[in-house]
Amino acid sequence: MPFNELRETTAIMRKRMGEFKSDPSGFTREIGNEMVEQISSVCTASKGAYVYPIKGIGYFFSHSDLYKPIGGAVAQATLTSLAITIAMFFITFVPQAAFLSLFATPFLGIPGAVVLVLVESWLVVSLVVKALFLEPLLDDLFNRTLVHCGQAALVARNPKKQSRIAKAAKRTMDRFSPAAIARYLLTLPLNFIPVIGPLVFFILNGRRTGQAFHAQYFQLKGWTSDQVHSFIESQKGAYTAFGTLALLLQLIPFLGVVFTATSTVGAALWACDIEKSAPEIVKDSQRNSTPVLKEQ
Repeated sequence: MPFNELRETTAIMRKRMGEFKSDPSGFTREIGNEMVEQISSVCTASKGAYVYPIKGIGYFFSHSDLYKPIGGAVAQATLTSLAITIAMFFITFVPQAAFLSLFATPFLGIPGAVVLVLVESWLVVSLVVKALFLEPLLDDLFNRTLVHCGQAALVARNPKKQSRIAKAAKRTMDRFSPAAIARYLLTLPLNFIPVIGPLVFFILNGRRTGQAFHAQYFQLKGWTSDQVHSFIESQKGAYTAFGTLALLLQLIPFLGVVFTATSTVGAALWACDIEKSAPEIVKDSQRNSTPVLKEQ
């Protein structure tokens, strides 16, 4: 991560920790309200979005022209992911298992530590692998999937020709922007709470993960941050459902990188269905833009 992004991430974490220290009950209430809202939105308005990460797996492996161009990069990324995950288990598993066994229960200490190390490994893998191997390839994979589904006209809106506003909106969607990284790190300790903690972590981070998979779609549409925010608010249950499952798949050791690619395909399939079957939703988001998308 570039130094300026690391500095920005640190600043955001300090700000959020300052908010917690000054008003712990208010900070906790904010997290609790968000948790209730996201669970409610998933239960009432997921719109079947949770199936798209699974659809993406089948579609990706059934179309050789999708996986062949990125096969070498995915293989390198997978080996790097495996090495990082093994190293993380070797270095951090025992002390975290001992801590959880001591302060939680011996029965839950080991499985809790497994979840925690997997999440930590995923963060490290995502930062390293995304920068070195996959970042430029995933947008291309998304575009090629759109073309497969008959959305060549959408892809023809070359991202290089998009406005600075559209590009800025995409950057705010990045799941590894400084604010996003700070959020992952701040919620990481939730995994120390037996059983319920990992569930809360996944759901709280699910929507951001889901909307990040559509960052390329929003840029191709040329939307501003206002329009992106309006659309996500209208589909927040769907994005949480999609992102939670995509995040779970990415935590699978060794295969997580592959599932990043397949979930990208799934997100493109979802975008195609939005374009085909729900154009009124897209139009509404363009007409009824609400306040600028904020990092949470």
